Amino acid sequence: GSDRPDRGRRARAPLPDTTPLEPHLPHTTYRIQPHLPPFGFSPSAMNQEDVDKEVGMLLEEMARLGTKGEDGKLRCKFGALIKDDKCSNIFEAIVGTLRAAKKQKKITFEGQMLLSPTHDDVDIIEL
Repeated sequence: GSDRPDRGRRARAPLPDTTPLEPHLPHTTYRIQPHLPPFGFSPSAMNQEDVDKEVGMLLEEMARLGTKGEDGKLRCKFGALIKDDKCSNIFEAIVGTLRAAKKQKKITFEGQMLLSPTHDDVDIIEL
């Protein structure tokens, strides 16, 4: 309790400024969430024309960064796309663009979703 002497514990740092998420409800404070970058896109967020345009740009960037395999198919490492400055400027949500391209059967890669740095060595193959 408060009658015990302070044993050298430092005071806790104050929480960052908090604001009620729903001001019309009784006041409750919430920790502010750090801003997170876009993590893929939903079909409702972009129209099909925009998705097709991004997939086309993805294939162009794969041609620039990748190589033709023995089977004649274009291959590009996920890490090469993620770490390329031009790609990071073009694609707001490259993971979402990759998923859209895979759904359209323009490319293939192992697994459902690629994340860096875990999947940097995964080949993305143009179909």
